[in-house]
Amino acid sequence: MDDGINCYVVPQTTGTGRNIFQGGSPLQESLPLLGVQLVLIVAITRVLYFLLKPFKQPRVVSEIMARPS
Repeated sequence: MDDGINCYVVPQTTGTGRNIFQGGSPLQESLPLLGVQLVLIVAITRVLYFLLKPFKQPRVVSEIMARPS
């Protein structure tokens, strides 16, 4: 048998892994994903409200239509 020393690389456990500068995706984490989802919901609600304004619809109608399913 060979009684040599086996060397291996220990992965970094103190950071969040691969960040955007190392080629990672920021949407893999839950907080940035939540931010993107909230921005999209607000944007869709505003666009729907703008489109439904000539029909005299209240904002709550656009909020109901923009709700995530």
